[in-house]
Amino acid sequence: MARRKKKADWRYVMQERMAQLYMTQQELADTIGVTKGLINHYLNGRRNPSIKNLKKLANALGLTLQELMESESVVIARADEQALLMLHRSLTSEDKHLLSGIISNPRILRDLRQSIAA
Repeated sequence: MARRKKKADWRYVMQERMAQLYMTQQELADTIGVTKGLINHYLNGRRNPSIKNLKKLANALGLTLQELMESESVVIARADEQALLMLHRSLTSEDKHLLSGIISNPRILRDLRQSIAA
């Protein structure tokens, strides 16, 4: 059964992106340093994240803050993202934590991008 299209808010975009990434609430919570319960409250509208946590959510979901917040945002997973997602699922929790630290460090990420481009 196809999903009914509806006007999206950031919670809908967050939920759809999590589904595309095969990311659980626990994995997202671990990535941004909050509890699974808080992620659940965000998704169900019982709590609103701080700007700091909104930025962390967007980053963890591979989106810009603007993409997360746009009400008409369409989130499309590309083929290369799918391959990365499968790799991510095979990582241990420790490896995911290490990778998260690397990705969230702008200097390391910049250096990594430069070495790939070279």
